[in-house]
Amino acid sequence: MDIQVYGRVSGFNYEHVATVDLWKSLIVTEYFQDVNTFELTVKYSQTNANLYVPETLIEIRNVLYYVNDARVDDLETSELKVSGKSLMAKAYDRVIDKNYAKTDKPEVIAANLFNSYVSNSAPAARRFDYLKMPTVNTFSSSSVIYQNSYGVVGTELATFMDSYNFGVVEKKSEDGISNVVEFIQGHDYSGWVEISTDYENLEKAGYENSTTDFKSLAITLGEGENSARVRVDFTNDSKTPTGIERREVYVDARDLQKTDSTTNVTMTDAQYIQALKDRAKTKLADQQRILSLSGELVVSSEMFVLGRDFGLGDTVKIRSSLFNVSNTAMITAMKYTYDYTGEYVEPTFGKQSPTVFDILKRK
Repeated sequence: MDIQVYGRVSGFNYEHVATVDLWKSLIVTEYFQDVNTFELTVKYSQTNANLYVPETLIEIRNVLYYVNDARVDDLETSELKVSGKSLMAKAYDRVIDKNYAKTDKPEVIAANLFNSYVSNSAPAARRFDYLKMPTVNTFSSSSVIYQNSYGVVGTELATFMDSYNFGVVEKKSEDGISNVVEFIQGHDYSGWVEISTDYENLEKAGYENSTTDFKSLAITLGEGENSARVRVDFTNDSKTPTGIERREVYVDARDLQKTDSTTNVTMTDAQYIQALKDRAKTKLADQQRILSLSGELVVSSEMFVLGRDFGLGDTVKIRSSLFNVSNTAMITAMKYTYDYTGEYVEPTFGKQSPTVFDILKRK
């Protein structure tokens, strides 16, 4: 597989500078509900050091990535390690710089945030000209009430996708050096696609069954002072959990105000309660119970073929009699590894436990 490299001339102007087909290793991780990443290891040379500098663009699997880190850990190994993210990661460099309030379907709000602060309709000084979004396709059945001030756009988008079960696809444009971003829903193929160690279409299997970070009830406090603050206790369960099943988390939603300071529009009491519930829902989505299966897909298997029968963002059945796991799960990530031994594909089924960095980023 070749990768194409584009050097920055000025601003958002790039030119093709190299086609690369030799490297020690290449790891590409494509996420359904966040930005993609890559890690490339090449032989160190002055030419490569000059080629792979921050903001250089690399085309891998029909997606443009930008370099944000290039380093040599030990010159004796003669290895240059290059890493970066897909262009949509630039959304993490933009802040919602005023009070933003909107009631609409989640994917519409996400698209509006992206367009307003990152892409098409962002002010010229804040717009990334190599990111585009077409007209949004709606798929949710109901609207949500959203309000935010000074949040990081990328973080808000990832939270929306996680909370309301949709994702993003990012592909290189056909008519220039840019990526096209689109919010989509995956398909539910769990009724007939099964990934299982029993079928030998999953190798090097591992699993995780954890409630370490799990919360089942969000105590959410909105505007007001002391005992007068508006309170909502929210759970995704059909009934309020009690005893061992009750795992509480506090959500400070003081920033969520009934009256929009920009438009002076005031929510009804019912609308404000719903807005607090929507905020609580996003918090609980971030702290779910983990039951997942991992491993390497057997790419030679003809039973269920990646790209033909299922793909990133789709829901499939996962099963392992070895681990006593039988569940349905969304494929939230695909990790592709290329090295001298061949190509390996590692899917992530469902949500995984947060890293320490994920926890530190929480409000």
